[in-house]
Formats: sequence, C-alpha cells, structure tokens
Amino acid sequence: MKLAVSNIAWEPLEEPAVREIMRRYGAAGVEIAPTKVWGSPADTEPDEVTAVRRSWAKDGFKVAALQSLLFAHPELTIFDGDAARAATEQYLEKIIQLAGRLGAGALVFGSPKNRLAGTKPRAEIEQIARGFFQRMADAAVASNTCFCLEPNPPEYGCDYVTNVNEALSVIRDIDHPGLRLNLDTGIMTMNREPVEPTIEAAFPWIGHVHLSEPRLATVGSGAVDHRRIGRALNNFNYTGWVSIEMRAQAGGTNSSSVETALRAATEFYVI
Repeated sequence: MKLAVSNIAWEPLEEPAVREIMRRYGAAGVEIAPTKVWGSPADTEPDEVTAVRRSWAKDGFKVAALQSLLFAHPELTIFDGDAARAATEQYLEKIIQLAGRLGAGALVFGSPKNRLAGTKPRAEIEQIARGFFQRMADAAVASNTCFCLEPNPPEYGCDYVTNVNEALSVIRDIDHPGLRLNLDTGIMTMNREPVEPTIEAAFPWIGHVHLSEPRLATVGSGAVDHRRIGRALNNFNYTGWVSIEMRAQAGGTNSSSVETALRAATEFYVI
C-alpha cells in the first residue's frame, strides 16, 4: 500500500513541518482539498496547478487524490432539479480536469449534504444518479483519473448512499472504469460494517482508501480497529493508496497529530 496524508489535517503555516514528518515516515503522497490551496479551484490557471504539483514533487510526494470537492458550495446539488444538477456537473468537470493536471489518480466524492435525495421516489433517484455518475465517470476517464463514490452515514447528514453495500450497488449498476469506491475506515466503523466481508465484497471496486476515525478525529485515537482493517486489505493484496484523513485542530499542534496518525498507519497498513 502507498501512504498519503490529506491536507485537511493541517493549516498552511504548519505545512513545512508536516512535509518533514511525512518524509520521515515514508509517506509517498498528499491528498488535496482544493479550497485549502486555491480560493476558486475551478478557475485556477495552468501555471498555478503546475506550481503546486512541482512543489510536492520536489519533496518526493505525488498528488494521490482530491477530496472535499464541493466544499463551500451548498448550491451545487444532485437531486434539487435539472439546473442545480447541471451546475454541479459543470463545476465537478472542472475539478476533475484539475485532478488530471495534478496527476491525481482519484477524486473522493463525499459531499453528503450536496447529495440529499429527500422524499423523491426511489426509481427517480436511481435514474438521476445513474446519469450523474455516468457523466462524472466519463469525465474522469478523459482526465486519466477516477471518480470515487464515498458512502456517508446519516450522522454526517446524508440520506443517499450511506454504507458500502449501497455504494457498491450504484457502482456495479453503472459498471464504468471511471467510477469506483472510496473505502473509509471511520465510516465503516460508524456503520458497524463487518470488516472482512465488507472488504471482500468491495475489493474489486476499491479506487481509494481513507484511513479515518469517526468525525475525523486523529487517526489511531482508538475508535477504529486499524489492525484488523489493515490485515484484511493486506490479505487481499491491496496495493493502492491509503490516505490519512482527519480534521485540523486549532492551536498549532497538528504536526504532532499527523505524526501520531502516520505512526498508526505505518504499523497497521504499510508492510
């Protein structure tokens, strides 16, 4: 497995120290939340994108994935009508192109409140979702990347695709190389999804993995059985990216939290 860390785990001023810690623990990649780098990521100039990619590359890191794709855009939704969905697709297509220019192999689509389905009939929800994810998958392949659907539990304000089985149903139905699963350890734990059967069912469709705790606490803080999940992934010979995802805290102590998370990740996942 290849180890990455998401940049939502630190504040910009902490990044030099975090990069050094990442190097020390053998992390090979960074996952980027675009709005933590650019004020308007859909409108970035090519030279700005190149500068970010080169900045990480000179320190030995690849951009592994993008996440928080619709952050700060509550108006961009899937199920609130044709106009909103068209705007969402147009925006996401630009973010997908950004991922391609960064060399990121995956985009993690969580955005629980942007995909609220409400009380729409199930058949209508499935029809809308099929078209949406088909178009996102097409765009991803065109940019040499992959759109990864992440289950989000009801506790995160989600009502559409809340567990791995529901995500797999969508992904299998569309059956497109540009659409895969983001397996999230914190969400699996919140949902009480059985580790080995869930990973066995998901394995052919996994495009990316998030190492997380419930509500994005520091990875390794105890709620998630990382030893068991790491063993299961290794038993299936998963060789893709595993990316630490946790929320930055106020107070300038995030570099030590990143080190705690990397210590857990290298113990349980990277062998």
